Amino acid sequence: MSENKGKKIPVAAFSGTLEIGNSELPCYVLDDGTRVFSTTGMLVSLGFKSNVNAREVLTARAIKPYIDRGKDARGLKLIEFDTGGYGKAIGYDVEQFMDVCQAFSKAQDAGVKLTPRQLTASKRANMLLRATSKVGIIALVDEATGYQHVRQEQELQFKLKLFLAEEMRGWEKTFPDKLWIELARLTDWHGEPTKNRPRYWGYLVMELIYRYLDPDVAEYLKDNKPKPRKGQNYHQWFTEDYGVRKLVEHINQVIGMAQACDTIDELKKKMKHVYGKEPLQLEMFIDDHDKRELPTKIDMPFDEAMAKIAKAGK
Repeated sequence: MSENKGKKIPVAAFSGTLEIGNSELPCYVLDDGTRVFSTTGMLVSLGFKSNVNAREVLTARAIKPYIDRGKDARGLKLIEFDTGGYGKAIGYDVEQFMDVCQAFSKAQDAGVKLTPRQLTASKRANMLLRATSKVGIIALVDEATGYQHVRQEQELQFKLKLFLAEEMRGWEKTFPDKLWIELARLTDWHGEPTKNRPRYWGYLVMELIYRYLDPDVAEYLKDNKPKPRKGQNYHQWFTEDYGVRKLVEHINQVIGMAQACDTIDELKKKMKHVYGKEPLQLEMFIDDHDKRELPTKIDMPFDEAMAKIAKAGK
């Protein structure tokens, strides 16, 4: 059963057929960057019938001990996706398919008694492993789907597609209260951090969150910024499945580091050390005139502060 039940499933952005010997494997590059083989194509390439149950194949007594990722087929992640024209499909990450091939190969090498079908699968698995050992399965899939032709020149566009949503999204729960509580403690601010926040926290969010999150995305927001207004903030433009997930992961990392610090300057130094780089400069969002007028601690609704930052970048 798919692990994506109830969730928005990824869509195939590129598709093709990978030919290895006499095997033809339908392959896809999903819009979250994952490369997958369809389960049916994967099993047929190993010599099984198209209607065979994948779990039964991978949990067979002769094969089960040799599955590397987890102790049985449950350790292999099934991925449900939209093929982008032919309905939904179920597949495996292409690198996990290599794990399956390794399992059949190891079973044969160990002298395990195999059924005729399993023996055929192990021979085909060895062929697939030899064919992919030099180039790599990722490169082969990118070539078969045509993704290699756009991978480099559209790398930024693809990343932005993952991060930035085409439409605004709700945002109230994206920034947890813990972040504001830690900022209040580190800046010695004694107001109610979960309700009204001082203006200059907007600059801290820009510095500690967006600029460390991804330089390319931060640069895009600088040049093509969806200007925050009351009720509209930068993170509302992040996609639900990828952008928000990365944003939340980064926020939680910042909260963890903040809890180990006593001042905001200590947090900045710790982040510089952990990430091994300087954050993008504040100048990319505000001009010299606005910097001279930047107050230190002025109580202002947070949304208005973010709007002020955007206005400063005009």
